[in-house]
Amino acid sequence: MTPHFPPHQTMPGSQLLFTALNFGILLIVAALLVRNCRKHRDWLPAWLLIGGFIATLIEPVVDVVGLIWYPPQGNWAVLYMGGITVPLLCVAGYIWLYAALGGATYILLRNGANRSDLFKGFFGLMVFLMLVEFFGSGTGVYYYYGDQPLRIFGYVAYWGFINASVPVIIGVVSYLLRPHVTGWRMVFSIPVVPFVTGASFFGGGFPVWLAIYNAPLPWVVTQLAGVATCLLCTGGVWIATRAAPVQRTTPGTLSTGKTVAAAQPQH
Repeated sequence: MTPHFPPHQTMPGSQLLFTALNFGILLIVAALLVRNCRKHRDWLPAWLLIGGFIATLIEPVVDVVGLIWYPPQGNWAVLYMGGITVPLLCVAGYIWLYAALGGATYILLRNGANRSDLFKGFFGLMVFLMLVEFFGSGTGVYYYYGDQPLRIFGYVAYWGFINASVPVIIGVVSYLLRPHVTGWRMVFSIPVVPFVTGASFFGGGFPVWLAIYNAPLPWVVTQLAGVATCLLCTGGVWIATRAAPVQRTTPGTLSTGKTVAAAQPQH
């Protein structure tokens, strides 16, 4: 049974605050990222930002299958699809959360981070994102509707696992890719962001989405679907971290053992 859209039609005034919060985080993180790129002459993280902008196009599909609702009236919408309105704040959110933090994860790996560091970052990011989302969902900027599992007030906890897994996996993939993309070839790092974002959303979220589109199901079954999504996302991060060093490495070392300077194109 396809759930009906929730009755909430008007975007609250907190849209301004939540939009400002997302763009504020984006400006801070992007500025630090670009500064690091200039310092180390390694522009791969900056290319990822473009991928984050492109990945925003996934949001209307996720809203449909994940039963996420942004009230349409007064919505500063940038995308429309099938009755779904996606607000401007999502553009900033996708860029800082997935692309910029994915770039930051790449930098951490390049600077010597190991598997343990990545897992600490994964769980720490999860806690931070839950606090951010409590504001958005708690003030009515968006709603998780339908028979959602792991609901905590207006928030659903499984999204913390999905969202936190994306930048970690992007960072690891970028770390593996970096020795092979020098000079103009760094443009090929752009698709990493939409590809990994979509893979984490749908590869991790499908147990929940199967459950909520077959509601009503027994409460235990729905909750187990949520737990399955959390385990899938954690497993995805575990798989990705197998490519990270076991021990911390010398800063500036890439996955092949070369330094960033050695990987630069020769003229």
